[in-house]
Amino acid sequence: PTGENINFFGDNRPLQLPNTQINAYLSFAWWQDKPQWENGDYTSPHIAVDMSFEQYRNNEDPVLQAALNFSDESFVHDPMKYFRNLFTSGKLELLQTEVVRMMQDPAYRFFNFEGEFNKAGYDLLQGKRFEEAIHVFTMTAQLFPESANAWDSLAEAYWKSGAIEKAKEYYHKAISLDPDGNTAENSRRMLKQIESGH
Repeated sequence: PTGENINFFGDNRPLQLPNTQINAYLSFAWWQDKPQWENGDYTSPHIAVDMSFEQYRNNEDPVLQAALNFSDESFVHDPMKYFRNLFTSGKLELLQTEVVRMMQDPAYRFFNFEGEFNKAGYDLLQGKRFEEAIHVFTMTAQLFPESANAWDSLAEAYWKSGAIEKAKEYYHKAISLDPDGNTAENSRRMLKQIESGH
């Protein structure tokens, strides 16, 4: 349940101690890494718990206590799996309600809602499921209206679906939100491609 900087791996191998013949498991190679598709700087905790300086000073572990005493049956361990199930079963209103509820719940404060929705939208887009991708990107843009990236992604979905005017509108929206940033640079590049007919 606790967070980490990144995942740790080792190669625990048995080594028989010469005098006692007891097997000890030692790691001869040790490294830190994450799967390449999880390109984050850290592993987020499943249960969000803060530690006060007083707890630190008294050698108390509120994270361990929270894990040992955890009993919230309504807690969603894997939010994206839950959201995908709602989406694929057509429960779109419940999906919207649950996303808003969980975004407001401090228990999920380490979950990257925008980033995960963006990835899900691009998975749909790569599968040429344009209508579904547009739905996911629209929801993301509504939830994060100040995110240039959300509008840029929505624009790309409209462009790939053939709705050129909508794509232009949302690329311009992305530029207006982040005029000097990388997202605006990408949006301008995409608009040039649209204008050139590529």
